Amino acid sequence: MFNTNTLREITIELTNLCPQACEFCSSLAGKDSSQLSSSAVESIIHEARDLGVVNVAFSGGEPLLCNDIVHFVELTSKLGMKPHIYSGGIVYTNNNQRASVSYDLIKSLKEAGVHKIYISIHASSDHIHNTLSGFDGNYGLVTETFYRMTRANIQVGIHFVVTKKNYKEIENVAVSFFDLGAVDIKPLMLVFQGRAKHKEASLGLSMEDQEELLKLISKLRETYDSKINVGCAWKRVLQNRTPRETTISECKLGKSVLSIKANGDVVPCAAHKFYAVGNINYTSLSAIWKNINPAQILSIDNDECFSRQTSHS
Repeated sequence: MFNTNTLREITIELTNLCPQACEFCSSLAGKDSSQLSSSAVESIIHEARDLGVVNVAFSGGEPLLCNDIVHFVELTSKLGMKPHIYSGGIVYTNNNQRASVSYDLIKSLKEAGVHKIYISIHASSDHIHNTLSGFDGNYGLVTETFYRMTRANIQVGIHFVVTKKNYKEIENVAVSFFDLGAVDIKPLMLVFQGRAKHKEASLGLSMEDQEELLKLISKLRETYDSKINVGCAWKRVLQNRTPRETTISECKLGKSVLSIKANGDVVPCAAHKFYAVGNINYTSLSAIWKNINPAQILSIDNDECFSRQTSHS
């Protein structure tokens, strides 16, 4: 046994099915309907509680296409953990048309005890968002989902994946959607894996782009404080840029977080989906966690999270 740390956060990718085709999708989600079984997810949730997990995030693919999503949210909440959802904000109708999330499903999620839902919005204009997400009309559908969720008094955050094509949009997205009721925005550093693999030239930031982006993030953090919800990788590069960025947040890799893919692979972080430490279909979550060697896991990081936004002139 290597790991004596307490697992605090897990992300469960319920399915790879998704109505969108985002250029940077790390899960290669789309028409692939592979998914975790309901019994596997229930076991994960129960084991998570026993391991000391506080936050359970349901992701995908599109997690709202999972028939049992309301049940999983309710179970997580009843076991004393906080259920979060990361959604693209678009689902399929019964005749396979892309649509905004229905009021009925939103109401059910609210009643089941969802803590917060993050909606992926990557620009403040339809052209850039639609280009990045793969289909015309996506921006209108996802913003309608956002409005419906805020009207239902659900805490809604914005998930914003940073690329060369949209990094200048982050300020407009923050200002616009905070005014509309978003509780925070999570800028996500692009990792060149999944559908983004080999797209460094078209999606990666140049050194000049990176510098401009960091200035934008610092400015937003000064204005909105923790509503600009940056993780440990951002905090490393933002350190000492502003008076409030004075401490380095320790990487949680191998120490308190895990992600579980739709095929059952368990990976130490969503930024490292190429590095499986086990598979939930063959080994329990508890056994996988306890047999992780944190020192070995941390060696794959080496403070490279931000530098993975590879420089391209």
